[in-house]
Amino acid sequence: MTCALANYATEAVYKMAETQSLVIVPPPPARFTLTEWGLNNRRRYRLADDQQQLAERLIAESDRVREVTEEVTKLNKTEVDKKLRERITDIEFLKEENEKQKTECCLEEEALNTYKERLLDAIESLKENALKLCNKCIILREGRIGIDLCHDDVEKELVKEVQTIEDAQSLLMRALEQTKEQTRLLRSTKYFLDRDHQNKGTALKIDRQCEALQETSLNLSMYHGNAPLNPGNVTNDEWNEFCRKNIDRAAKEINNARPLRAYINTLLKQVIDDLWRQYHITNDAFKIRIEDTRRAKDKLEREHYELKVAVSADVGMGLMETNHHFSEKHGVFADRFSIFQGPCYSIKINKFTPTPTACDYMQLDKSRITDAMCHGRNNTNIRLLHNVSEVIGHIAKLKRNDKNSITCDASGREESYMRLWAHWRRLEVHRGLQYLHWLTVPEMQYRVREWKITGYYLGTVHKVNDMMRNITKLEKAIAEKEGFMSLAHTRLGNRAHRPEMELCRDEVEAKLVAEVQQLGQNVTALQEMLAELIQAIRFYDDHRTYYIIIKICDDMQHTSCRLAGRCVSALGNHIITTEWGPGCVKSQQDITLCLTFVERGCFPALTGRHVMGGVPDARAQASLRYLLRVQIQLEEDINIKINSLKIDEVDCMTIRQAMDYHAY
Repeated sequence: MTCALANYATEAVYKMAETQSLVIVPPPPARFTLTEWGLNNRRRYRLADDQQQLAERLIAESDRVREVTEEVTKLNKTEVDKKLRERITDIEFLKEENEKQKTECCLEEEALNTYKERLLDAIESLKENALKLCNKCIILREGRIGIDLCHDDVEKELVKEVQTIEDAQSLLMRALEQTKEQTRLLRSTKYFLDRDHQNKGTALKIDRQCEALQETSLNLSMYHGNAPLNPGNVTNDEWNEFCRKNIDRAAKEINNARPLRAYINTLLKQVIDDLWRQYHITNDAFKIRIEDTRRAKDKLEREHYELKVAVSADVGMGLMETNHHFSEKHGVFADRFSIFQGPCYSIKINKFTPTPTACDYMQLDKSRITDAMCHGRNNTNIRLLHNVSEVIGHIAKLKRNDKNSITCDASGREESYMRLWAHWRRLEVHRGLQYLHWLTVPEMQYRVREWKITGYYLGTVHKVNDMMRNITKLEKAIAEKEGFMSLAHTRLGNRAHRPEMELCRDEVEAKLVAEVQQLGQNVTALQEMLAELIQAIRFYDDHRTYYIIIKICDDMQHTSCRLAGRCVSALGNHIITTEWGPGCVKSQQDITLCLTFVERGCFPALTGRHVMGGVPDARAQASLRYLLRVQIQLEEDINIKINSLKIDEVDCMTIRQAMDYHAY
């Protein structure tokens, strides 16, 4: 209620002033006691100390965060580079293995094609030559007439030979089908190996490009989309299993092709041996059949001759006797003549004995390669001898002579140094007593408080500058992390173009994703620390600590105007009576030391005239106060300019960099 009434009264006063063209005179400044003034100064001192300690903690924490994030970022990049090199090594090894297996597959395919040609030639030869001849023999034997048109051993062997040829053809056809199937499998394996080899070459090229990229490269880009940069659904174990299966499959097909070639060699040899064996058996049957037929023919011819002789000798006998005799002879001939029944022979194709004749159809090639290495080594021994006994004795003699002379000189210098040190200590004691006496002077208490305020002011300004430098370091660290983030995003984007099974979630992919997440956390930590430092700087800028010190300095200047004369007179008299007392040497060097002490700011109100006992110079005091006031005003202007530059150059220009005008 009281606040509302006060506000209403204030508004009424302002309205009255506007209507009556009155000027409101501000109220007189508040008056405070000396105790309140001291309490206010002490409160401001404590506030300045607290803010300086807070600034130190913030600076230390920001340095720690910056160093930790920088170390973690470099460590992550090193790990990713290492995993990339390992990945490149693995892909190169698998690529070489694929190349070897592909070469072996090509060689086996060519060898199988050669064996396939051999099988085709063998089948064609059996079909066009042997089988036709055997069938022709059987057809010709069908031309026998009469009793000779019988199922003899020759016919049996011919039928068996035809069956053997047909069985051999079926075996060779089956081997030919196996050869074609194995050739098809080898071609399929070679195709998959070739495709995997090409994919690995593409992935190897991409990984090498990613390894060559650095955070300072110019062709980096940041990804701002929503889709993940790791679209692969294949795990690293599945990728390893796929590569291993391709290599194992190729090795398996190669191992299957080699026994097949050996089987074809064996089969061809066995078929040829069986055919030759059946050929000889059939020929033997023909020979036996021919001999039997010849014997029967010869016997018939003899009987025919005897019959002819008998007919010629008994020409006078009657026809009945001749016919009776002929019938008897014919009966004897029929009893003696019988058809030869030879044994039946059988042959097993899978059991045979090699013969030199069959080996003439086979040829094999072999080659050998030998290497040799040699190395050697030579050793050399070097020996050196020295004799220095006389030189050592001469050097020892010189050392004894020098030792005595140096001792005498050192004792004289030590005594001189002790006298100088005692004189210096007496001078320091006199100056310490003089400083304690200064502190007891009432006017000097104000001057000491002024020095204390100046110290707080300088400390605060120093902390503010440190925090500004630390903010710059944090902004630089964040900008550097942007380069590492762009590098990780570019690597992920490039590796997303790997083909087929190579687009897997390998260790490099996992490390890159973890690096992106860690970089995000590091940038967040740096931004939070930067926000804290900026908030602390704003606390200084909001007239809470920084301008409190400036206000104290203004009070210090007002106090200096009132106490300058008395402080200067008291200090001047005290310096003349105390500094140059009995026992002290008044030299030009001591006067120069005192003037230097005054010029450095410990006694802002003193000049050389006061030291020598003169009167205060009012113009010098006025000039000094004016310079201090101008200094404070300049510092305020500098802070204003820094804030303006920060807003224009850092904030606004950063936002404008994202603007892009172009024709869509």
